[in-house]
Amino acid sequence: MTASTVQRAENVGGRRAAPAGRARGWVGRWARTPGALAALAVLLGVAVRLWYLTTPQAAIDGDEAMTGLMVRRILDGQWYAFLAGQRYNGALEQYPQALVWAVLPQNPFTLRLTQVALAGLVIALIYLVGARMLATRWHAALAALLFATGPFFNIWKGVRSHGAYPTAQLIGLAGIYCAIRLREQYQRRWLVGLAAACGLGPGAWGWAAYLLIQATI
Repeated sequence: MTASTVQRAENVGGRRAAPAGRARGWVGRWARTPGALAALAVLLGVAVRLWYLTTPQAAIDGDEAMTGLMVRRILDGQWYAFLAGQRYNGALEQYPQALVWAVLPQNPFTLRLTQVALAGLVIALIYLVGARMLATRWHAALAALLFATGPFFNIWKGVRSHGAYPTAQLIGLAGIYCAIRLREQYQRRWLVGLAAACGLGPGAWGWAAYLLIQATI
């Protein structure tokens, strides 16, 4: 092997190593940001809730069994606006649950995967809202982490198929986020998002209305 061949091989190796080194550097810098802590909060929150669903304390109750029957009837073509036998507590979560049961085994664990996914979205929204309301993004990431890991009632109720409780949190936070962005700079998409949240929120549960009232003031 000649010296020129060795030199060309070293140049090619150096060019290949440079992008890899830059990628590692970018990942290292990102890992020390509030966004990384928020992403960790989402993953941790989902993991905690999935683990909790495997414990004896997460045994399905009568109210959840009723939503399971609703999901089966939705798969058979019946539609619901509210929980069966009620005129409040919208049946917004039962349709995503029907999609899950259409492809996965029908059991209490898979019934509540929708609630776990909603919790992950809520944690992400807590960070996004907090980043615009709190002193720093680190404070927002800490708020997301605290919601992801407790208190116990938040985890227990958050994975129960009791209606639209997690959805109410999601809609309320989405409305607040759209209102904040709309105040910062008028854009039609934020106005449409706020209007959609205000329209869906009362149908989900009163908790969403509490957040949305603050968003619209």
